[in-house]
Amino acid sequence: MTDMEQIKPTYRNIASSLLDDMLVNIIRQQMIVAMSQQRTLYSMVGDVKGANFLIEDSGSPNKDIFGHDKQKLKSSEISKYFPCDNCGRSIAAGRLSQHMSKCLERKRR
Repeated sequence: MTDMEQIKPTYRNIASSLLDDMLVNIIRQQMIVAMSQQRTLYSMVGDVKGANFLIEDSGSPNKDIFGHDKQKLKSSEISKYFPCDNCGRSIAAGRLSQHMSKCLERKRR
């Protein structure tokens, strides 16, 4: 055997060993974090095995999952105006993305 034939498996073994060591350390760290978060959660909430959780429905189609009125949120979001950095105009939030697309397109020409 030549020296090169003996060296190749050594490089492969070293690379494989380094990769294994790195992956094992990363997985170990993630498991430690996950276990500590689980223990913290159990200490705060308690053991909930077999407990049934009920998500209450507000019963109103106009409310989101937090109980806020959807229509009110939409009107308040649309009424906001933002300045365009390219042309300086004030644009309504509902039309900002369309305006930015056109405004940037005009600037390229």
